[in-house]
Amino acid sequence: MAFKFAAGETIETGLRRIVAEQAGKAALAARDGADDQQAAIHAVRRRCKKIRAALRLVRGSFPDYRRENEAVRDAARALGRLRDRPVVLQTYDTLVHEENLSPDTAERDRLVQSLATNMSDDPIAALESFADEMDELVARSEDWKLKRDGFVALEEGLEKTYHRTRKALKVAQRHPTTLHLHDWRKLAKYHGHHLGLISPSAPHILLASRTAANDLADLLGRHHDLDMLAGSLPADTSLAPAMVRRKRELEAESFRLGGELTVEPPDAFTARCSAYWADWVAEKK
Repeated sequence: MAFKFAAGETIETGLRRIVAEQAGKAALAARDGADDQQAAIHAVRRRCKKIRAALRLVRGSFPDYRRENEAVRDAARALGRLRDRPVVLQTYDTLVHEENLSPDTAERDRLVQSLATNMSDDPIAALESFADEMDELVARSEDWKLKRDGFVALEEGLEKTYHRTRKALKVAQRHPTTLHLHDWRKLAKYHGHHLGLISPSAPHILLASRTAANDLADLLGRHHDLDMLAGSLPADTSLAPAMVRRKRELEAESFRLGGELTVEPPDAFTARCSAYWADWVAEKK
């Protein structure tokens, strides 16, 4: 089934189903990832973000939220180091191409050597270990219990993530540091997943907002990739002016889109989603 709650199921049943589906697919991708390790790492990390988003949405009703969220976070973090290194080189090549710059072969060779020197983890072993952790998560999810049902099981997590996304925008506008922009990106991604999870209640409206949230996360992701590249190159690299200009462009577009996405006060946003949910439930009876 799709990554969303379905009519006729309790939130508890929906959570178990959604997490089991995502964790099962993540384990399968990890075990099948020997031929294309980077594609597998990218795919399973995306599944982990979806799982954590689902857990965050029910955090106010799920006694085991903190433990399970940390378990998934740690499993994905072990693969994050393996994902970041190839992205740095890809970002370098993309920037040179898009800016129509003359390639600095010596600089690129030094970057490749530096990335190779730091790459000590075994991707195959890491993926197998990750798959085992996902199997354990699926098994634990069968016994999960929630304290509430219906929209009240979701509203605390929904509003808290929206509020934090909105606050993170303001912090990033005042101090657009690598850390602040990256934190904002993670929250925007969670918010987008939350909109998708409750989208059956008002698909045309909520899916449009989810698209905007995903677009925002993509812009901030490109900014983060440039930050990682900058940290892997010498300060006097010939790419410095292009990286600075491109990051400023991404920041401006992100601030515009983020402002539109979170224009509502958090309580108004939650009340609107609650009304959508109530109407949807009434229609399905």
